[in-house]
Amino acid sequence: MKKLLCFVILACGMMATAQDLRLPDASPEAMVMQEVGISKVTISYSSPAVNGREIWGNLVPYGMEKSNPFGHGKPMPWRAGANENTTITLTHDAKIEGQILKAGTYSIHMIPETDQWVIIFNNNYTSWGSFFYEESEDALRVTVKPQMMADSQDRLSYGFDNTDRNKTIAYLRWEKVKVPFTISFDTPQIVLNYIRQRLKNREAWDHGSLSQAAQFALRNNSLDEALSWTDRAINSGGGTSAFFLKSIILDKQGKKTEADAIKKRAIDNATEADLNTFGYQLLGQGKTAEAVEVFRANAKKFPDSWNVYDSLGDGLEAIGDKKGAIESFTKAQKLVKDDANKKRIGDTLKRLQDSK
Repeated sequence: MKKLLCFVILACGMMATAQDLRLPDASPEAMVMQEVGISKVTISYSSPAVNGREIWGNLVPYGMEKSNPFGHGKPMPWRAGANENTTITLTHDAKIEGQILKAGTYSIHMIPETDQWVIIFNNNYTSWGSFFYEESEDALRVTVKPQMMADSQDRLSYGFDNTDRNKTIAYLRWEKVKVPFTISFDTPQIVLNYIRQRLKNREAWDHGSLSQAAQFALRNNSLDEALSWTDRAINSGGGTSAFFLKSIILDKQGKKTEADAIKKRAIDNATEADLNTFGYQLLGQGKTAEAVEVFRANAKKFPDSWNVYDSLGDGLEAIGDKKGAIESFTKAQKLVKDDANKKRIGDTLKRLQDSK
């Protein structure tokens, strides 16, 4: 009897141990992440397979699924995956299909229909599937149109399309259906808020970081902050490049006299690299005549450098002075030593000469 009891205890212990084994899941876990600007979108889900089944209107019913004995027994949306909640995490406040959704983690549920789907973002993201879904916990609902695809995809997946600095199109893809939804961020403001916080740290004394911050603020029309950060860069040893940046900001604020005075002072004290960078900054802003003026000043100060004539050629070509550009590129080609740049300048000259 004792031997039998020991055997039963041992067998039960082996069964308990076996239940702790990690075996392949029919719907394996997956995760996708997309960076948008400096914001991140992460979707975590389990990925079921079609496996020969009829999906839409059968395995996944249209409309709300009828009550289920598991959970609280109420009608429920589809879990948009398998197993635990499908979740989405946003590092910053976003807009989903134009509607605001605060930063955080949410469960995703969906109500499929033949011509439109409702996507639900719910504050309860720790439950199993949609069995404990409560509409009162919804953070947001949006309605989107599904897309029918030519090819069938066996495994459910999420992904991202058409991503740029401000938005991305997230999508669910399964069988022949793709369900896209647009996620957008106010990237300029998010980055400016990030910069404001960083400039309360050690970056507050780093002229490179301050100039970088000022350039971003300038590009995004936060001109007062751009000027303030540039002044701090100058006071932290930013040098001539910071003065050039200040002149650009002042000019954009309409303070041309002050901008010209600072620009002249900067040109007088600038290195070749400073002038070259400033000239290309002006070109980037469409101020081609001013850029040529700076490139000419650089060529006058550093006449033995091939690079000043190369840059001047770019400027002259930008204002439509093809003859002057050819002359400048010819000087650059005569002075340049390395083969790669000599060939590049030669190709530019050929292009200009052939287009006469």
